[in-house]
Amino acid sequence: ELFQKISKTTSSNIPVSEEEIRKVKEENERLRKTNRALIEKLNNFQQKIIQLQLENKNLRENGEGAKEAKEELGRKARELQDMERRLEEQKNALEEKEMELNIQLMKIKEIEKDIIRQKRQITKLEILHEEGQQENERQQEEIAILKEDRYKQQEQIRQLELKQRQGDERLRRLEERLKQIEEAPVNKTKSIKSRDPKFRTTKRLLGQMYNSEIT
Repeated sequence: ELFQKISKTTSSNIPVSEEEIRKVKEENERLRKTNRALIEKLNNFQQKIIQLQLENKNLRENGEGAKEAKEELGRKARELQDMERRLEEQKNALEEKEMELNIQLMKIKEIEKDIIRQKRQITKLEILHEEGQQENERQQEEIAILKEDRYKQQEQIRQLELKQRQGDERLRRLEERLKQIEEAPVNKTKSIKSRDPKFRTTKRLLGQMYNSEIT
């Protein structure tokens, strides 16, 4: 029954425990030993029956006993033949059982091989899973580093943009101041000359000379 259970579970890809496999192997080995012992006993018993048949035959053929004794020997001979026939049938049944047990043992060994292959495959998958987790952790670390670097770059860009705006503002103020400086002497000179009497006299004389030349 346990062997049938294991056969069904393995054919349907349901895991089988090593304990179940061990029990089936032990039961198979026990049955095989018992079967071999029975076959050996049957062989020995069959040899004894053959020997008794020969002795019985000699007695019936060569004996000088009464008719009743010969009839009894004949009856014993038929019983021995019938017993021999039954023993032969039992022996054949035991030999068939031996073949079945051997086939079971072969299947058990195949199941053990499958279990070993499954364990190896599981080990490989566990290794791949662990490597995948390690790779994922490494990628997460790299992503975190990239995010940090991007944040630093963005911060640097903001600082540079701020400095650029500050520089543009200083440049604008300097340009306004320079423009004021460039315009300031002209206005100051004009105001000074307009207030100077000599400048006004000179301007008047130049105007008169210009007018006399025209006339």
